Amino acid sequence: MNRYVPCPHCGKVETIEIVSGAEFSGIDEGEYYPHSDSFAAVCNVNKGGCGAMGGFAPTEATAEIKWNARAGA
Repeated sequence: MNRYVPCPHCGKVETIEIVSGAEFSGIDEGEYYPHSDSFAAVCNVNKGGCGAMGGFAPTEATAEIKWNARAGA
């Protein structure tokens, strides 16, 4: 069983993953980005998803909770 609920926009589950704010923004190490130390669940476009995002959170676990709440779990 997948730990994420399906994306509310495209319905996919296999494309959802947790990314760091730095990874999401594509910044180089040492550059400033307001959410560099945060995490977000995203429906990864590079894996066939639609790009929906659950919002930034301070931990990976909280990002997962935010995604599942946003998606209507």
